[in-house]
Amino acid sequence: MQNIYLVFLSTNYRTGKAIRKLTKSKYNHVAISFSPYISKMYSYARKNYYEPMVAGYVNEYPGRYLLNNNDTMIKICKIPVKTDHYKRIKYKLQGYDNNAELTQYNWANILLYPLGINCKKKYVHTCITFFMDIMEYDEFVSIKELEKIYKNNVIYEGWLSNRVDEENCIFEEKYFEKRNFLKITGNSILSLTKGVMPCLSIWRDR
Repeated sequence: MQNIYLVFLSTNYRTGKAIRKLTKSKYNHVAISFSPYISKMYSYARKNYYEPMVAGYVNEYPGRYLLNNNDTMIKICKIPVKTDHYKRIKYKLQGYDNNAELTQYNWANILLYPLGINCKKKYVHTCITFFMDIMEYDEFVSIKELEKIYKNNVIYEGWLSNRVDEENCIFEEKYFEKRNFLKITGNSILSLTKGVMPCLSIWRDR
C-alpha cells in the first residue's frame, strides 16, 4: 500500500468565496499531494494570479495561497491506495503534465452544479472531477460529499502555513506575472467558451 493526500482548501480568492457560497461548503478547492507536509500539489485551478477565469491542470505550490501574509484554512486526508493504483495515479499525472496545454477548466460544471449535472470531457475538469478521475470514481460527488467519504482519514485541519514543507517549495514567478486588461479579457472569454461549449448539448437535453 502507498499513501496519497487529499487537500481541501478554503482559498482567499473571490472566485473561491463565490464557490463556497454556491456550494454552501467550508472548502472550495481540492488538490492532491504525495506528502502530508505540502511542497507541491496537483489540481485544476487558475494558471495566473491575475486571470481567475483562465484555468486548467496545474502544479500548485503553497505560496499562491499565502500571498500578502494571508493564510488559508486546509484539511488533509491520508488515503491508502494499492500499489498498482498508486502507479496508475503517477502515470495519469504524467499524462496531465505532458498535455497541460490541452487541459481546460470545466466552467459548465460550475453552472450546472445546482442541477446535479456532470459534464465529462477528456482533459476538461474541475478540481473535484480531476480528483475523481485520478481516484477512478464513476459517480459525481460534491466537496461536501467528499468530506463525508474521507471523514475518518483526516490527519490535519488548520492553517496551511503550519503544514508547508518550505525547504522543497518553489516560488511560482510565472504564476504572479502581471497581465494587461486586454489580455485578461481576451483570455478569459476564450477560456469560458472552451469550458462551456462542449457541454451545451447536455444542458439542452436536460
